[in-house]
Amino acid sequence: MSFRAMRGRQRAPLRALCCSLLSTTFVAACGDAAPSASYAMRDSAGVTIVEHVALDSATISRFVLDREPLVRIGVQDGEEAYQFSRIEDAILRADGSVAVLDRGAGTLRVFDSLGDLRWSTGRSGDGPGEFRAPIRIESVRGESPVLDTLIVWDVALGRF
Repeated sequence: MSFRAMRGRQRAPLRALCCSLLSTTFVAACGDAAPSASYAMRDSAGVTIVEHVALDSATISRFVLDREPLVRIGVQDGEEAYQFSRIEDAILRADGSVAVLDRGAGTLRVFDSLGDLRWSTGRSGDGPGEFRAPIRIESVRGESPVLDTLIVWDVALGRF
């Protein structure tokens, strides 16, 4: 697994784009409102529907991976802590460490900026500290870069 330029990773613009495209498809299929140049708003049974017609791709944040990674994490053969079965999510933390969510193993692992394992938590299961279907990591920043909290969303168990 290679990381480079994950500092530019931004989920919100991608999520907004997907929602915008889905809402455009939904509204276009279900409504007959004539949109303006950029968007049209209308009411449907008390629900405001916004239809985005023209999406300016220049306003969407993007990140690009370099050819050479800053760090490589993971091996095919070797120490088990560096083997992954199904990476579901990964984030670059404020302190330069990388958090990797392995759905297959049910683990959250944090590696330092050089790729060395700092700590690992979790396993497959339904109990405390266990994951059945972890799908996302979020970092909640504290007062300093080393005081942030990692939150894992487990869709099967319906909990963080």
